[in-house]
Amino acid sequence: MGNQRLLKMQDKRGYTALALVAELTDNVAMAERMVVKGGEELLTIRTKQDDDEYVGGYINDYQNGEIPVLIASKKGHKEMTTYLFSKTPPPVFFEKGGRYGIMLLTRCIYAEIFDVAASLIQHRLSGELRIDPESESVDLRPIYALAHMPSAFRSGSQLGLWQRFIYHCLRLKTLLKLSNKSMEIILHVDPDDTKANILANLIATSPLDKISSGLRKLPGGEKIYEMKKNHHVACEILKWLSKKISELDETKLHKCLAYDSMLHAAKYGLVEFIDSMRHANPDLLWAMDKNERGIFSHAIAYRHDTVFRFIHEIEGRKEMIASREDVFDNNILHLAAELGPSSYLGKFPNSALQMQKELQWFKAVERIVPAKCKEAKNADGKKPRELFTKTHEELVKAGEKWARDIASSFTLVGTLIITMMFAAAFTVPGGNDQNTGIPIFLKKRAFKVFIIADAVSLITSSSSVLSFIWILTSRYAENDFLWKLPVKLLLGLITLFFSVLSMMIAFVAALFMMLEGNRGVVIATTSLAVVPVLVLIPTLLILFFEILVSTLRSPKLLTSKKKKKKD
Repeated sequence: MGNQRLLKMQDKRGYTALALVAELTDNVAMAERMVVKGGEELLTIRTKQDDDEYVGGYINDYQNGEIPVLIASKKGHKEMTTYLFSKTPPPVFFEKGGRYGIMLLTRCIYAEIFDVAASLIQHRLSGELRIDPESESVDLRPIYALAHMPSAFRSGSQLGLWQRFIYHCLRLKTLLKLSNKSMEIILHVDPDDTKANILANLIATSPLDKISSGLRKLPGGEKIYEMKKNHHVACEILKWLSKKISELDETKLHKCLAYDSMLHAAKYGLVEFIDSMRHANPDLLWAMDKNERGIFSHAIAYRHDTVFRFIHEIEGRKEMIASREDVFDNNILHLAAELGPSSYLGKFPNSALQMQKELQWFKAVERIVPAKCKEAKNADGKKPRELFTKTHEELVKAGEKWARDIASSFTLVGTLIITMMFAAAFTVPGGNDQNTGIPIFLKKRAFKVFIIADAVSLITSSSSVLSFIWILTSRYAENDFLWKLPVKLLLGLITLFFSVLSMMIAFVAALFMMLEGNRGVVIATTSLAVVPVLVLIPTLLILFFEILVSTLRSPKLLTSKKKKKKD
């Protein structure tokens, strides 16, 4: 009894020992011992009213303080939150219109504790977790939280080519097969349900499930699986919240920040969010910020072509991109002329490619706006092209410096190869016959390989040097970064690559001729000589493919075959 009384004691803030553990640590074992000794009553002891907290566009106005699970979720303690949620009596979350439930759902979204979030959403089936559209104060913090969490959606997650492949191949296990403790609570699977277990085993042994399980064992596979699972849960939460949105009138939509959420979703490129919300209420597509910039404007300003294409393909919404202007008289071409956000530019490895992408964006928008937009002036008296030149001055200079540095470095490499290959052509291995002047090893197969490789290396290195000299002597106008400069770089890099490769083939062929019969020496020498080349070649290839992909993958704001979407 003494221990129980001690565990229920509260400090000046109303915190019990369990509340302090929930706030300061993720030590589930300690919390479990406290709950065992103090009873479940510890889980529902509220702190004193917390200081005003701005969460998801709302002020935290809970008069009765917070319970431990809310404190743990606020601090982002995933294991602690999952445990405390599993032990806290469910009615606590659904009393007074589910205020605690909504707060926990919001915090779990911000902290990416999607197991608990999924469990809360499961209660929608019984109607326990409710949002009353008739209430004067409609609490939709979760929708605002989702709009600020790009990592909760596939469209907001940055995945490489290999990661995308794994993501699309992975299969989420069916609800019946989820077996860890937290998910059993969430999905209410009865472990004694024979039919459920039989079905789960059948699914688990399917070929596709085996492939998916194999992919999860690859490096990063489990992480991608968890990401996909979280994306699925986030979409389920969004689907549930969207139904509540459809029941609200215009005033309440503004009050619960539904319009602001749409703009933030456009800012982060969350197509799933925008699609779900516009099905709930098509008027949300007309969301505007204080500068009278809508979803289209945000999609252009933050460089999200997927959002732009999605909305443009919706019937009856094309007029949204006409010649709409903001309070500064900027049309969408002016917005495309502004320097892109650092989050976008940071995706590209160097300044030259960043400038190329900015040009591609400007050209893509320029192709779809009315002709009058190209000549329209904003409040500062600038046309879109003039604004583009002004805002990209520093990026052009940085791109020029990068290109010159690369060209100078590779010109030196190419020049050294030319010198060596030219000399090797006239001082062939084994020398020449003194009477005829014919190379002694002329009839050997290795000699033919040597001569061909030497000639190829000499020609390609010369071409490479010329390409890089063109780059060094370029005038570096804005439009040069779109095609001319990248093409010259690609030509220089690919010819330098073949030059280095041919040089190594010539070197190995010469060793075979000179050290015939000493294969061990040839192999050892070749292995050592290849090391510096193996360092250079990946650098060339990586840079080559970065430039190639960037040049070929320009933003596409319109698709050739428009998909008709029903409002």
